[in-house]
Amino acid sequence: MPTAAIMHGQAVSILCEVLEKNDIRYELTNSSCINCTVTDTDEDIDMVFHINPSKMLVTLYSPVIRSVPEELSGDISLALCMINHTLTDGTFCIDLTAGMVYFKMTASFYNSAPVDSLFEYMLSAAADAMDDYSPKLRKLVWGQ
Repeated sequence: MPTAAIMHGQAVSILCEVLEKNDIRYELTNSSCINCTVTDTDEDIDMVFHINPSKMLVTLYSPVIRSVPEELSGDISLALCMINHTLTDGTFCIDLTAGMVYFKMTASFYNSAPVDSLFEYMLSAAADAMDDYSPKLRKLVWGQ
């Protein structure tokens, strides 16, 4: 079985190939972190992929709101619980300390080689969730 370092290198290479194949702008910020921007019909969706070589785990983060007013944190938390109940994969999260709302999705390549379909699925599912719910969440926080 390949080492974690080899699997990590394969995962990064495959993710970069998938992004290039789909004409998605990206930046390798360090050996385990890739930032990219998916162009949606209405807006760009920022995504950050973090690859953990020791756990053979890929985590995708996508910011929705960077500063939720403290007085709305209860309403937003309830909305996120209701949204998360409808999602088949991934979850919307709130960091109450920073007041940030983001989408998070994880996938493992433990005991298997990382494949392009893993990253294609993560990109697609995250973009769909962000497209469906981020405008509604922003509207809840900022109104019209």
